[in-house]
Amino acid sequence: MPLPAVVGRCPESASTGASSAGTVAGVREEPPESGRYLALAHPTKAVNLRGELIVVGRVCLGVFLVITGIQHYLFTEFVASLIPAWFPGNAVFWTYLAGVALIAGGLGLWIPQTARLAAFLVG
Repeated sequence: MPLPAVVGRCPESASTGASSAGTVAGVREEPPESGRYLALAHPTKAVNLRGELIVVGRVCLGVFLVITGIQHYLFTEFVASLIPAWFPGNAVFWTYLAGVALIAGGLGLWIPQTARLAAFLVG
């Protein structure tokens, strides 16, 4: 926690060495309203970036997922070759289905109402 910065100047009584009631070691205490002291009573506010970073993370992951989903359509033959032969059905079908799921998950992360569900379904 940052400490408040305090800037001030000595009262004249400190230089003269005058002693009066309410003094400590020859320095006369004056109220801050006298204008002799400038005090910043409140420290700099600590910025809570957690919420902002969560939104930035959701947007970045959403962009990645949408781009990856689009690439499933641009490079269909390559992505289909990654699916093992023992997997049931047509490999191109699974490539398109994965592309749709990735795009839907990315778009779902951008919408605050669906972000939690999209994050759960994307994995």
